[in-house]
Amino acid sequence: MVKNDYIEDAKYFLKQSSNQIKRNIEQENLIQIVLNFALGVERILKGILYEVNPLYVLIAPEFKNSLPLIYSDKIIYEPKDDHVIKQKTDGDVLTFKNSLIRAQVISKVVLENKSTLYNLMNFRDVIAHCNLNTLDSDKMRILIYRDYYPLVRSFCDELQVPKNHFFDNSSIRIARISSDYQDVLKDQIKLKLEAASEYWMSVKDDVELISIADVTTAKHLEYKGAMEVVCPCCRNKSILYHELIEDYIPNINETVLTDFIPRQFSCKYCKLTLDEYSQIDNLIMPLVGHNYQK
Repeated sequence: MVKNDYIEDAKYFLKQSSNQIKRNIEQENLIQIVLNFALGVERILKGILYEVNPLYVLIAPEFKNSLPLIYSDKIIYEPKDDHVIKQKTDGDVLTFKNSLIRAQVISKVVLENKSTLYNLMNFRDVIAHCNLNTLDSDKMRILIYRDYYPLVRSFCDELQVPKNHFFDNSSIRIARISSDYQDVLKDQIKLKLEAASEYWMSVKDDVELISIADVTTAKHLEYKGAMEVVCPCCRNKSILYHELIEDYIPNINETVLTDFIPRQFSCKYCKLTLDEYSQIDNLIMPLVGHNYQK
């Protein structure tokens, strides 16, 4: 079995971020925490793929490249023909985005936190490539204070590693900070559900309004990136809208659709609307589960 170092690498970055998380984080520390968070999660995504098949993390997984890279101990002689075994191997691995796209197929945690992970990826890209003054500090703090602990804890459970593997000795402190924000999130979702339920009870027998909702829903489900889901409030047919992710593929000289990011949930019957990524991940994605079809 080939050793999987990605989870061990994730431990290094996540312990760095975990030990810096506290209430009232300074701006410069916040940026470093988010960056280490992203680097650690990216290693986890690759580690999930590597565990299934080490070739799944390589950009060039073909035999002539992957054999000398990953299974060099298996080679009993070395052909000089570059078409058989590459003399100069390509060890480049997948990006965060492509690791996420693949890992969601085999990891429940990745699938059910897809919007959160794309949000983290976007912050990482801005930190790496853009002016830091373009970062939204308030949203980064929400990501760290509210979303860090439950996401990393879920990975601990799925990967069957102890909490201190990623949290070091900081899990209690981070959990206490996160709990305050989790209560706010739960309250927000609860209020939205209560309002939508009350509205639905007032209109469910209105034939004209239901007919309008039928037509509107059917029309919106024809939009590219729209997916049918069951509303968690009124149990009617509803819509999960996605941002379409397209990439240019040089080999075929075409731009192709590679993934969808959940951006908004809408029910035309009870008027329940969710457009905050964590609300979608918490309320909608677990209902969709592994029946998720793009």
